[in-house]
Amino acid sequence: MTNIAHNMQGADSLDESDVVVGPDGAQHNPQNPAIRLPPEIIGHIFAILSSIDEPQPLSSIYQPPYAKNGSMGWLTVTHVCQRWRSVALENPSLWASNITLPCLLGVHWANTFLSRAQDAPLEIRCPTVDFDWRYLLPGSDTVSAYLARTRVLCLNASDAALRLLCNPAPLLRTLDIKYVSDPTDPTVPLNALPEDLLGGATGAPSLLHLSLESRGPLPSPWTLSILAGLKSLNVKNGSRWIEREELAEMFTTLGGMPALEQLTLRLKLTPFALETAPQPVVALPSLRKFKLVTDIASACHVLARVALPATASVHCDIYFTESSAKLHALLSAAAACIHVRAAPIARIEILPTIIEGQWMCVDVTAWRTKSADLPALSMSFRRCSQDARVDQGLVAAVLATLGSAHLAVLAIGSDGSDATWPAALHGAHALRRVWVAGLEAKQFCAALAAAPAGFLPALATLEIHDVDFGEGEDAGLAGVLAQGLEQRAHAGSALRTLTFVGCKLEDAQVYRMIEAVPWLGVQIVHGV
Repeated sequence: MTNIAHNMQGADSLDESDVVVGPDGAQHNPQNPAIRLPPEIIGHIFAILSSIDEPQPLSSIYQPPYAKNGSMGWLTVTHVCQRWRSVALENPSLWASNITLPCLLGVHWANTFLSRAQDAPLEIRCPTVDFDWRYLLPGSDTVSAYLARTRVLCLNASDAALRLLCNPAPLLRTLDIKYVSDPTDPTVPLNALPEDLLGGATGAPSLLHLSLESRGPLPSPWTLSILAGLKSLNVKNGSRWIEREELAEMFTTLGGMPALEQLTLRLKLTPFALETAPQPVVALPSLRKFKLVTDIASACHVLARVALPATASVHCDIYFTESSAKLHALLSAAAACIHVRAAPIARIEILPTIIEGQWMCVDVTAWRTKSADLPALSMSFRRCSQDARVDQGLVAAVLATLGSAHLAVLAIGSDGSDATWPAALHGAHALRRVWVAGLEAKQFCAALAAAPAGFLPALATLEIHDVDFGEGEDAGLAGVLAQGLEQRAHAGSALRTLTFVGCKLEDAQVYRMIEAVPWLGVQIVHGV
């Protein structure tokens, strides 16, 4: 396996020298409207095609299910006719934006692309093949030699490769590194990324976007001087725990990134780091999106240390192993890190996802609408256990914590909470739309029918999903709902639209609801 990268670079499996562009194409193809398009349009089409049809190798090194039949991909268009070939060859940016290292078609093709790119800024990426990227390591000396003219660099890098990426990269705007400790490298893996990466503080003045990802321990990036001017930073540490000293470095570095707009962190704090005494809050004045992937204790600790503008959105992907009582601390920390909390939250969504048959994920989301620039809170709670269930008080805990947020839209379909959660909505006077599914839909219908007219006075749209109103104990639920709607109508209900999606309803039940509220628009959607 360790020879895969060498084999791919050493074999030219596809060669355009076998393809002949005959003169007939120049005589007859001009009658084709596609051939007569302006060169700028043809070049734009080629650029789009190159992004979706990558050449594939014809090589025995791939074993099922990775084996490829071999294909020239988008390069085929350069063999259609002489005009198309001329357009492609006279467009250096087309070749410059499609450099892959290692090139799956072999060294010959890598040199061909670089030659045809002429002096255009390069975009160098790893091959997008379904294969373990640890075995797709490019030649580090090749990448280093072209840093001065590279605009985008996405590569799989070992310890040795990172040590060689020390040349200045004045044009580089995007750097995406998937780090792996090379098992063939006899040197000791790095504890931190090289401080002179890309030439140090002044070596990459145009760098705006940096992504560092590792399936194993990722060296600490927080001492890098190239971070200061970034607009987006993505640090995904595979398995290494963050100690107290590195945590302090992280907050110090973030405090010196005034232009940062997007931040993604995947990390785990050690118990010693969690016991760190309270430190000054770090302001991130330009941040718009903050995603944090961690456990609940680490999330609370990190969120307590940052202050975001009122227009920011916070998304926490939490490894959830504790009871719903812990949600109060997490939600409070997430809300508190947004500088201004007076603006209402537009939406909360609670939806389940089953992953690999065993994972239960409940998304709790609140975000701003297009018409209003409002704070956003989004959280995903994951439990990986065959016997895991959504905590019985989860929905109620979330709504109770965010009850004062003046919600406008609520969507629930967790199929795991108890029947007490609608009580948390009695203070939701601004709620205009409700979307409910499954068990939660039944619970909400019952609560709406039994509640006084003052319950959700602004509710204008109700959407019910996946409920069978015609069988068993739910057979009378439609009648109960209709009676409750009629009582609300007499008190001046704001409800104008009632939609059933994927529900089983009899015609008589639908007519009963229409009679209950004459101005109510009832829609039946059999499934989506």
